[in-house]
Amino acid sequence: MARSIGFGVAVGARRRRRWTEFWAGLRRRAYETLGFGLLLGALLLSASLLSFDPHDPSLDTAVNTAAHNFLGPQGAVLADLQRQLQR
Repeated sequence: MARSIGFGVAVGARRRRRWTEFWAGLRRRAYETLGFGLLLGALLLSASLLSFDPHDPSLDTAVNTAAHNFLGPQGAVLADLQRQLQR
């Protein structure tokens, strides 16, 4: 008597495992991207705060000069806000 090979069960299991591995890999890449974004944001915040100059134009300082902050006028405003939140 001939035996039938049970491909249906093995193929379905392999297909489910592939999808599981795909979603796990996608989740890992999403976490890596999120971590890289947080690291980049922290570095930019640090750079704006380290290059803080109280004479830069910001929300509470109206001067007619260019910003000396590393990140430009937006960095000057951000650094000023950070300094105000510390007090």
